[in-house]
Amino acid sequence: MEVARKSMNWMPKQSAYKVAAQAAAKRRTMVAEFQAKNSALASSLSTTFINNLMGSVDNARQTAIDRIQAQVKEKQDALNKTMDSINMLA
Repeated sequence: MEVARKSMNWMPKQSAYKVAAQAAAKRRTMVAEFQAKNSALASSLSTTFINNLMGSVDNARQTAIDRIQAQVKEKQDALNKTMDSINMLA
């Protein structure tokens, strides 16, 4: 006795071409999403690097300004001291 297999086949099977086209469309979507995420990551990393570099430049600039201002103050103090001693002699 042989058992026969029956199926209702209510839904028709999709063609191999349609299945392949859907898979290709899904892969294209995934690639586009990956590229968008990768681009956003690269942009944020470059922005972070530039901001870090600008912070270093600002720190170096401020250090140079502070050093120059200290030198100017020393020279002003020395000049004021000289002027005070000249005024005392006069």
